[in-house]
Amino acid sequence: MSRSIHDTWGVLGRAKQADWSDPDVPKAIEADMRKNLRRQQALRTGALRIRRAGELALQPVHPDTLPIFVDDEGPYIVHSATEEDIRAVLRRLPPGSLDGLQAIRQCVDHADPRYEPRVRDPFTGRLRHELIPGVYVSSTAGDYTRATATIRLLAYVCDPEALGPFAILLKMKVLRTLVHEVAHHFDYAFRKQRNRWDVRDKNEEWAERIEGEHGEQIVTPYIAERYSSECRELRSWIKDHGGAPLSPLVVLADDEHRHATARDALLRLVRLVRSGQGGDGARVTFARDLHACGENDHARTAVQRVLSRRPEDAAALAVSACIVQCEGKDHKAAEALCRRAIAADPACVQAWTVLARGQAIQKKWEGAAHACERALALLSPGTHGGWYLLSTLAESHLNLVDIPGLHEDVARMRAWGTELSVQGAEVHLCIAHCWSEEWEEALRLASKLFPTMEPGDLWHRWLAAAQFESAHRLGLSNRAGSFDEAAMTELESNDFAKVWMLRIREHVNTVPAR
Repeated sequence: MSRSIHDTWGVLGRAKQADWSDPDVPKAIEADMRKNLRRQQALRTGALRIRRAGELALQPVHPDTLPIFVDDEGPYIVHSATEEDIRAVLRRLPPGSLDGLQAIRQCVDHADPRYEPRVRDPFTGRLRHELIPGVYVSSTAGDYTRATATIRLLAYVCDPEALGPFAILLKMKVLRTLVHEVAHHFDYAFRKQRNRWDVRDKNEEWAERIEGEHGEQIVTPYIAERYSSECRELRSWIKDHGGAPLSPLVVLADDEHRHATARDALLRLVRLVRSGQGGDGARVTFARDLHACGENDHARTAVQRVLSRRPEDAAALAVSACIVQCEGKDHKAAEALCRRAIAADPACVQAWTVLARGQAIQKKWEGAAHACERALALLSPGTHGGWYLLSTLAESHLNLVDIPGLHEDVARMRAWGTELSVQGAEVHLCIAHCWSEEWEEALRLASKLFPTMEPGDLWHRWLAAAQFESAHRLGLSNRAGSFDEAAMTELESNDFAKVWMLRIREHVNTVPAR
């Protein structure tokens, strides 16, 4: 529960000077109070500007009196959050969050989906996304309309019986969307048009941060208190089908904006089970997904459940190897597990991939190249995951100074058929020219590719280094581009580029400081 918004600088000073047994307590209180003081200042400054301009002040809104409308109802329309849920969460928000908000509307979204894959739901015939088998969703879970100061929470379209124990996941998503859209309302009402109380964050990024904070501090505790039996039911389902007693609260509290989340892992498990692909195969996939999002204890439990019955299951051994390699840095044990997996199933791509990664980490470039070749031989062009193997193979050939092999890798990248692989082919070719001291070609290609890359991207830094070195080697320092000491130091932390950066330092003495 957040502190009262009515803090003062005097209260803050007394809190800092008080005697606390735990030194972290005053730091936490200070951070919380400073946030409230900035929020309080935004409200007061905004109200003052309104009065000076002669506008009507935003009216205070109490969570219990805010109008909540259900615009669409039907046997296949599921509003996961009840009015009671919505008001309970709104009551826990900081004071002033709802001022000026006119209404919350629960409705069906009739807009076309914005991304693939899309399917027609059997209830309305409209294109939607299928979250899990039989449950259809829009591209967004809700929105805020500034002109009417109204929040929309969008319904799911499905047979309610199809939800089973996963209804609590949908409820959590809607309630997190609610606090996200309330953050947008506060943003427009008090930060954008009037005083900005945190100028470093803007728009969606700011709303996502507030969603994360309120999701953890408000929504998840509410779900845990109000729906404890539903959480236990879902935990039991996860243990039975996934092989690990993952708490739903871990899933519910996950930051959905991360690259890989426990929620993603669970949704894939549900899809596999409901499509008839459950069993040990689904448990291994679940373990791999949990490992990808850092839930290694649960991943280990899930994979051990499979190995206890099938000790030579190649896919399970590959996941175990990946955990040992990433978490424990025990490359010897990881390689032994990979070899066991390959002996049991020579066509286990996961085992070859983990082996390739371990060999590359240890700079065993011949072994890395061999493992990449074996894995790629099992994949069709364009297959997801092939890009890592292609790039690792190219890096292996570069470190082995096998330029003919690198050119073969570039041709394979171009034929792989994805935008990433085609772009990567040109970047690796540019580096090959640079490392082969073909300065004119390196400079030409780097100058062409560099403007197309996103700043901060690893390839952006590689091309900056290639352009810088080749230009200086040719005596064309005016075409060296932007590559300073900070960028070079950053690249030196990458094992692949360390020797390259040493060469630049030895031969080019004009690296500018930032």
